[in-house]
Amino acid sequence: MKRITLSAILALFCFGSALAQHLKFKGIPMEGSAYSFAMKLKEKGLNYIGAQDNIAYLQGNFAGHQACWFGVVETTDKQVCTVFVILPKSDKWSTLESDYSNLKDRLTAKYGEPTSCVETFNTSYGEPRDEQSKFTQLMLDNCTYSCIFDTDEGHIGLSIEKTDYEGAVILRYWDNINQNKLEQQIQDDI
Repeated sequence: MKRITLSAILALFCFGSALAQHLKFKGIPMEGSAYSFAMKLKEKGLNYIGAQDNIAYLQGNFAGHQACWFGVVETTDKQVCTVFVILPKSDKWSTLESDYSNLKDRLTAKYGEPTSCVETFNTSYGEPRDEQSKFTQLMLDNCTYSCIFDTDEGHIGLSIEKTDYEGAVILRYWDNINQNKLEQQIQDDI
């Protein structure tokens, strides 16, 4: 009888552990502090830049792109909740759209179709026809290019965003376990 009970407890523990997994970024589970996670990324070839306001910053290559910026965001209890990658900035719409489409195709191959996708220009006269007009609409905040991929472990967001006088493709990974802890901390504060 004790063997059956012990076996049942071990099975439940293993099953529960399998359900509560962290999202992985570059093959590394998103757990621990921002610094410890950044050091694991450093071992994968990224350069650690420093930390400020609960974010560890790195720079390096990502998915065939050179000189990308990385951020590892942690909760107040020092657990990684978000990792983001900013691809090299550009003032050319065609470069931004190409980088976005390439990553979207790769994410779709890995995670399946996005659960949400909006790729539109919010202008009164319809979609701009030429590259310069599209870039101008991005700079005027009249452009929404983003998609979300949901997994059991978290969410991955891809977007084209305005950054100062250029645009950038930004990829974000949100870990469910630590995002839920962060949300609970916020709820506890209210």
